[in-house]
Amino acid sequence: MIDYLVSKRMRNPFSSRIRVGDDGCAALLLAGVTVAVFWPWLFTGRAFYWGDIGLYFAPLTVFLRANLLHGDIPFWNPELLCGTPFVGNPQAWPFSPVSALLPFLEPHRFLMVMNVISIFLAGLFCYRYLTRSKLRLGWVSGVLGALVYMLGGFVVSKAQFPNMLAALSFLPLCLLQAERLVRTPSLRQAAWLGLALGLQMLSAHAQISMMTIYLCGVVALASGKWWRKSARALAGRLGLFLAAGGVAAALSASEWLPTVALWHSAGRHVLGLKIANRFFLHLDQWTGFFWPNRFGHPIFGNFSPDGAVVTYHNYWETACYIGIVPSLLVLFAPFILARRGRPFRFWPIVIAAAAVCALVTFVPTAWFARNVFYGGVSMRSLHSAVALIRGIGAGLIVAGGVAPLVLTNRSRIARYAFFWGAVSVVSVWLAFGKAAWLYHGAFYVLPGVRAFHDPARFLTGAALGAAVLSAMVLDRILFRPKKRQTLALCFAFACIVVTVVDLGAFDRGIYPLKSIDEINSSLRKSVLVRSLHNDPILEGRKGRILMVDSEGPWNFFTSYRNYRQNEKSYLVRWADTSVPNLLMGTGLMEAGAYEPLAPAMAQRRAYSVRHSTPFLADDAGRMAVEQVIAFRPHPLPQQPELLRLKAFQTRDNYDSIYYYKNLRFEPRVRFVNARTERLVAYPQSAEPAIARERPNLLVVSIPPSNKARTLMISDSFFPGWHAKMRGKPVQIVDTFDGFRKLRIPATRIRSSVVLTYRPVVILLGIYLMLAGVALLTMTLGAWIASSASRTGEPRIRRQQGEGGWLFPDVGTADGAPDEKLPEPLPERVPVAAGADSAHQTITASRDEEGFVEWHPGDLVEVDPAEPQASSREHQPASAGNDRRRFRRLNRERRNSDGF
Repeated sequence: MIDYLVSKRMRNPFSSRIRVGDDGCAALLLAGVTVAVFWPWLFTGRAFYWGDIGLYFAPLTVFLRANLLHGDIPFWNPELLCGTPFVGNPQAWPFSPVSALLPFLEPHRFLMVMNVISIFLAGLFCYRYLTRSKLRLGWVSGVLGALVYMLGGFVVSKAQFPNMLAALSFLPLCLLQAERLVRTPSLRQAAWLGLALGLQMLSAHAQISMMTIYLCGVVALASGKWWRKSARALAGRLGLFLAAGGVAAALSASEWLPTVALWHSAGRHVLGLKIANRFFLHLDQWTGFFWPNRFGHPIFGNFSPDGAVVTYHNYWETACYIGIVPSLLVLFAPFILARRGRPFRFWPIVIAAAAVCALVTFVPTAWFARNVFYGGVSMRSLHSAVALIRGIGAGLIVAGGVAPLVLTNRSRIARYAFFWGAVSVVSVWLAFGKAAWLYHGAFYVLPGVRAFHDPARFLTGAALGAAVLSAMVLDRILFRPKKRQTLALCFAFACIVVTVVDLGAFDRGIYPLKSIDEINSSLRKSVLVRSLHNDPILEGRKGRILMVDSEGPWNFFTSYRNYRQNEKSYLVRWADTSVPNLLMGTGLMEAGAYEPLAPAMAQRRAYSVRHSTPFLADDAGRMAVEQVIAFRPHPLPQQPELLRLKAFQTRDNYDSIYYYKNLRFEPRVRFVNARTERLVAYPQSAEPAIARERPNLLVVSIPPSNKARTLMISDSFFPGWHAKMRGKPVQIVDTFDGFRKLRIPATRIRSSVVLTYRPVVILLGIYLMLAGVALLTMTLGAWIASSASRTGEPRIRRQQGEGGWLFPDVGTADGAPDEKLPEPLPERVPVAAGADSAHQTITASRDEEGFVEWHPGDLVEVDPAEPQASSREHQPASAGNDRRRFRRLNRERRNSDGF
């Protein structure tokens, strides 16, 4: 196989010119690796159950699928928090193209398929960036970089958050299109950038989209000194970027527009620095790039950077393992990508000494202090000294990595390495959070950072930077003369195989899997769910349940001691404790739960009812809570209004579960006194009833009466709800506790009040999305039609052949400019192959972009007696003048490029 790859019949595998066949082979290779590593996620009938994907995203997907099967897109979610908007939830993706698969797949299987598709697209788009950007890496190096990104710990660890993983997959594509838009500004490139960014925003993770926009801006600024051009050219490029942003905003309007409308009513934008700094990269965890389990693994229950299991550290948020081979490639990147000189003799020693300083731990330092100074050093001073040593070590490592690139030649490849090295260093620095101080400036200066949390998400830039640097180093190593290409190719494939095995083994052990049938049956077999479905009030959706200790079960079932592959009772226990959001889609409604952007009134109402024990029954009764569930060591304080139904301990006897019936329960739909808003008793035949309910529709049956009445609905009041009775609008009034109140006129016959949820902002977002799709389709269609009919002259790009660079008189070692080749074009051009009696023929053909590709052919024996024709004879007579013009254009382009 290797002999075939390096034979004369195949194009040089290390060439910077990538063809369609190479892309197909690389895509097949990446797809094969994806299936080989993640086949348990696809074909074993098992799925994730632990953590956020089981407690939040799976119930959300169950709810979405149930409504899609009924032909509805749920704008409203009546299952949680007495009702809350569903479209506008920044972690729901009802309008994403991948949601088209949901009606055909079971929810848990859909999430696993969605994760595998996202991982494959992450690798494919990263390969596209490495080989199609100005880096122009070979396809072998591009495959390695794609594997480092798609199988790296940062990307795969986000499989617990499917929307975040889907957003990460579009990051390299957005960067590629941003660079292309700067270098070849056109409406077509703006449309492609808008499409990539719009699809990422539809994936429903606003924080990754925000970081992508920042990275696109940085890449655009560094892609060339285009800001030095004329004001007209600068305005044109800025206008194209604005057009791309408009296309992305239109395509994703159905996702972001309702979120923005809900944002200020939810109060999420006022997060403090302490809350925002929740999950961060511990100062010791930077070694996770090459030493993933230095502080233990949750599957063994021993993970913590401080040596003990704590709640504020997280294994998955800070996972950043890139593999042993890529780590070595990145470590030696400055010395391989820069010109050899004095730094090669000095800075490796600096890096080695700095690594020892940065890896110093408290234990050996304490031992040294105790045995040398006999306890004369205080613990506080010792901690400060250790922190200082680590900081100096980290700084020297950064200096040792940057110095060879700064002090030696500033070639294009060195500038690229310096750029991505700087992006990686700054990303890790920001991921440290408050501990490294740079996050303070980003929190208060950069727009959008203050509205989010988790500084560890800034590792996005470091993950992509590590993939780019490792691919660049491998590409530089492989760029060798032909006599060493076989050995280089063996080394490249060895790197790829070791990386796949290394990262694949890490990815396999990052999440436990459970049978999908067992996950689905756990709710049906639950004592809680069976008893709740036997209650006619809850089954008829006239009442709700309330989990007064919602944070307790959430923390209990996400603790590291419950992270086990063979934890058979795990699913049964979480169903028995009614973990928040778990019952979504089962027909049972909760008065409290978790939503990232729930209306502020709903959040305050749920918080107050959980913390006002003396008035628990009365406040919960107004929320139509018929059963109260407590998860705690001891029962709730004795209240005559709460009748205890049953109680039992959990399987590990850690806590107990208590069920109460609320005697102050008020029906969800009821007639009340207009002034006091208290329940008015009517005969059962004269009470209102729910006739029909869908997420966006509520029909209430009203019995006849000779006088007007006030109807109270214990559902959250929110703009966008409209009510009609007999075709006439009925005003919906907001109560002091955030419910809906309607004034019902007198009626002599049984009538119905129809409440529909059709907010203008959601409809506007859908219309904008459809308009954006139509505009983008017309733009790309017009470009395809014009490309098919265009008969412009062909152009050339560089390619390394058997005898050196093709057309050495026209191009240079840095690559010929994309200029038109003078006519007439020779069909076959002989190029000297190094022997006096053999020439190599080159055949020309046009690729899909309108460029001419030169395909090396076989060596042709010639008669030594005949005069040898040179390649210059096959060029047109004007080639001499054009040669000087091409060289001048080359110099101008190199001088104007930022990289």
